[in-house]
Amino acid sequence: AGATANELGIPVILDPVGAGSSDYRIKAVQNLMSNVQFGVIRGNVSEIKAIAAKQGIHNIAAGVYETMQKNKSAIADKITDDNIKEMADFINKLSQKTGAVIAVTGGIDMVADENRVYAIRNGHKMMSLVTGAGCQLSALTSAYVAADKEHILESVCAAVSVMGISGELAYRRMAEVDGNASYRNYIIDAVYNMTDETLKELGRIERI
Repeated sequence: AGATANELGIPVILDPVGAGSSDYRIKAVQNLMSNVQFGVIRGNVSEIKAIAAKQGIHNIAAGVYETMQKNKSAIADKITDDNIKEMADFINKLSQKTGAVIAVTGGIDMVADENRVYAIRNGHKMMSLVTGAGCQLSALTSAYVAADKEHILESVCAAVSVMGISGELAYRRMAEVDGNASYRNYIIDAVYNMTDETLKELGRIERI
């Protein structure tokens, strides 16, 4: 399917779920990347780092590593204001290597092509408690890219921002008795009700 899409000029999106968590998964990703030119690769920091290592990009954000050494938590798999410049350089290099737009999601989301990098500061921490939120974003990304495949970077930025804004709007609806199942549905409702005006008003996208 990916090869046929390449032949027809249809962008292909890769969501490398759990890449790096097992040999099977990273080998499967490598096989896909060897046979398909992806227009977008979207994952969390650990997934993107695993792909980068297999692409020969081993100097992964020295600032991130130094921070991790000081704090033995999983901070190396987070994007923060302290390491955002290093992460921008890292994903920019990965885009240059793969020819794909790279979208890295977390507390701060980042989207890059071969020349530009954007940080997107939408979202809510409760989104991490919803299983499948990343899958929802990948589907949304596919829809946005399909709508404007001539501007893939901008399409991905819009999709990531819409998902984050939806998380913010969904949280505003939460009642005392609501849990993550209700929150998931509120996110879907917010995506459904999204307008150009809401995106322009609440989107927080900045070039790095």
